[in-house]
Amino acid sequence: MPARIGEPKLEADDDEGRRRGRPVGRPPRISRGRVVDAVLEMGIDRATIAGVAERLGVDPSTLYGHVDSRDHMLAVAADAAVARARWPSEAEGDWRAFLTAIADSLWRLYRDHPGLAVHLRGMQSIPPALMARSAQVVATLRERFGLDVFQAALVTDTVGDTVIDSFLTIARLEGPSTSDPHRTQRDRALDALDPDGAPAPQDYVTVLHEALGSPGGAEDWWREKVQLVLDGLAFRLERTAAG
Repeated sequence: MPARIGEPKLEADDDEGRRRGRPVGRPPRISRGRVVDAVLEMGIDRATIAGVAERLGVDPSTLYGHVDSRDHMLAVAADAAVARARWPSEAEGDWRAFLTAIADSLWRLYRDHPGLAVHLRGMQSIPPALMARSAQVVATLRERFGLDVFQAALVTDTVGDTVIDSFLTIARLEGPSTSDPHRTQRDRALDALDPDGAPAPQDYVTVLHEALGSPGGAEDWWREKVQLVLDGLAFRLERTAAG
């Protein structure tokens, strides 16, 4: 295979490499798949062109044969993360169990790929794999569970928004406080919920305190939000069935 413009000829390079003590031989080969793997291993929130190139053992310019820019690289990696995710079987349970499982899968996706939720929220277009998955969920709700297209699209979008917004909120709470790096944003939020000083009924403050501060409380809280959305759908379906 002839060398591309700018690529050294192997024989000349081998001789020059030996004289200078550099490793000799054919330059490392990479593919878009290896670039994606490196981004996901590093984390979308940390991956840069230079960092991925270093991880793969190539010059940063080599990556531009596979991606156009850092933004493009992250978009391709985000799409791959969605495509590779574990999704629930479409043939099990009722519509509530199916949508609950979809919510759990989305949460795992964001948890397993740091920075993905932030990246998706900032994108101007939906990654193809996420659009395809959403369309498949809507199709299942229509064909298997009898929802009309409006109901199916609305609940799919609302569950998706609820999960990603809750995930981002919890991630911010777990981050360091801007005023005291030894404390988290959750610590500051809990301070603001001091029942003795909060300008709100104490029982309401207590519920928020448990949701934010108790072990596993935040995860229980977002799950309850999803179930509230599904309760709303159940009410609509019952009202439609009643005529």
